[in-house]
Amino acid sequence: MKLKPFSLFLILMIFLQINSCSKKIKIDLPAPPYRVVLFSAMNPADSITASLSIVHQLEEAFEYQYDDSPLLSQSYITLYENNQLVDTLFYDGIALKFLSSYYPEEGKTYKLVAHVPDEEPAEGSTRIPASPGAIILSARFTTNNNYTGSLLELNFQIPVQPDEPDYFLIRAYNFNPQTYKEPLNLYAPEIGEDYSRLNYFILKGEDLDNTRKFALYYQVWGVDFATDTLSIEISRLTESAYKYMLTKNANYGAEGFISTTDRENIYSNVQNGYGTVMSYHTQIINMTYPPN
Repeated sequence: MKLKPFSLFLILMIFLQINSCSKKIKIDLPAPPYRVVLFSAMNPADSITASLSIVHQLEEAFEYQYDDSPLLSQSYITLYENNQLVDTLFYDGIALKFLSSYYPEEGKTYKLVAHVPDEEPAEGSTRIPASPGAIILSARFTTNNNYTGSLLELNFQIPVQPDEPDYFLIRAYNFNPQTYKEPLNLYAPEIGEDYSRLNYFILKGEDLDNTRKFALYYQVWGVDFATDTLSIEISRLTESAYKYMLTKNANYGAEGFISTTDRENIYSNVQNGYGTVMSYHTQIINMTYPPN
């Protein structure tokens, strides 16, 4: 059937009318909310500091970027000791942290509350644990080669302290008072794993036997036994610090930095935000090397 000229004209007009009514409209969607990331690791030897980041989520769910500069100078952190306000921390553009002159004390609980414009206050708290009270029972070299690396055995004992967290982090250093402090590489054959890439060892008390005795092994080379000493740091960790260290290691290794893109994989105890507020108490034992 042939269409009459008028019918063709009518169809064409309808088509043009429909297309003339459609156009693209640009809609400015609101930006996704910022997220506050709060981090602090307290110990009685140092005044309290905190790091604060404001993270902006981009189009991809796994993609983030920092946007700190406009907001950090307008933000502040309140510090509470046993629920009493004791200080307010402000951003230091040189240190790139929020600083306080307040020193935490063993047995007391500290809470940080981060106040960021247009955000809910983000907060986290921690109780300062007791010193480990560790004992080094003996130290000896099991192999002797100062050029390729001697194997140093250290035997520890950490007593039980009721009501204290039973998590520990141990580091050993080759220490020269005049020039350097170098971490020793760790090797722990008694647990069947090579930790030589790590310069610290994380330990949970329940993994020890009733004697609370254990041995760690360190690779030592290039030591000047006439001047250098051995420095061992044993830190008692809170449970939050222990979980943070484990998840940090699992995702980034001993020396890796925590990427913002994968921060959900890292332990967090911060409310209305993300991050970790934790504490530890370090005991330092300095000693001479055993005969090599």
